[in-house]
Amino acid sequence: MVRDEAISLRENAGFTQAQLGEQLSISAVHVRKIEKGTRNPSKDLTERYVALFGLPADKIFPDIYEKLIDTKRITSKHGSAKREEASR
Repeated sequence: MVRDEAISLRENAGFTQAQLGEQLSISAVHVRKIEKGTRNPSKDLTERYVALFGLPADKIFPDIYEKLIDTKRITSKHGSAKREEASR
């Protein structure tokens, strides 16, 4: 699985894999493995990608960091009252 988003970000920023590796304090080989999807970035490395590119992790690595959307709603009066109190 190739991580097209990560590759596109790197290329649009004008970085080679080696240059991106320097920016992130990792090797070009590590960058290549992350882009190919054979290796996942650590939480720390993901934070460095986020800081460098100014995008949330789920935009850079959507296969790993999908945003969770809570589609459940509280329907009971008791739950609604608690929610209203919390918003005050």
